[in-house]
Amino acid sequence: METFYVYVIVSIKDGRFYFGQTNDLDKRIAHHNAGYSKYTAKYIPWEIFAFKTLTTRADAMKIEKQLKNCKGKLRVMHFLDIHSFHLVIGPEK
Repeated sequence: METFYVYVIVSIKDGRFYFGQTNDLDKRIAHHNAGYSKYTAKYIPWEIFAFKTLTTRADAMKIEKQLKNCKGKLRVMHFLDIHSFHLVIGPEK
């Protein structure tokens, strides 16, 4: 069974968040930090902030879309909490 992830990365440069989904989290974060994504290349380096593991790409895409509709860091943090995301970096960072 394949595993999918919805992830939140944070730019060390300015603290902004970026949301995405993938089936290979380590490879995807490396991709962002190598500058291959047009939007995220401007804000390198990135660190994983939080992630959620799911069993289908459809579920991952649904959660990612809902997350991208959150406006403001407080709403994002609330979303991560109610959807049981695993926090890698605490909210104080």
